[in-house]
Amino acid sequence: MTRILTRALTLLILALVLGLSSVCAAADFHLYFSSCRITEGYLMLSDESLKTFEADGSLTSCTRVSQRIQCEFEFPGGSKGYRTSDQNGVHVETPPMLIFTNANMPDYYVIDQSQHAITLITRVLDAKSLGAKVCNGLYMTESERREMEKQPRK
Repeated sequence: MTRILTRALTLLILALVLGLSSVCAAADFHLYFSSCRITEGYLMLSDESLKTFEADGSLTSCTRVSQRIQCEFEFPGGSKGYRTSDQNGVHVETPPMLIFTNANMPDYYVIDQSQHAITLITRVLDAKSLGAKVCNGLYMTESERREMEKQPRK
């Protein structure tokens, strides 16, 4: 767990230092998905019809207004570019847990604010397959991000 947290913090700092997040200053909180996997079932009968593989993570900056949360994604590897999420709504908020999703629930976010941990489940649908992308990573408020930037770099 410590290795994952250290890696996530290092990559988040690198992304912020390099200016990968164009919405950092406006965001209320940030999500760095450092570990993602996709499990996909293909709509055919064979020994190869179920596969699991590594997927790209992302740096996600979110803004919250009351019960609405809007997020913007950047992919540090540059492979997928940049995109804005659908309008999300708070599904459950029982501190330290925050769960949000949109009306159709293709993306389901679960944050444990005391552990600084986030898990995201995204449905993946194609004409010949169905699956889920599960990502895990680091949750950080904007004020925590600003404090980290003040720390001397080693």
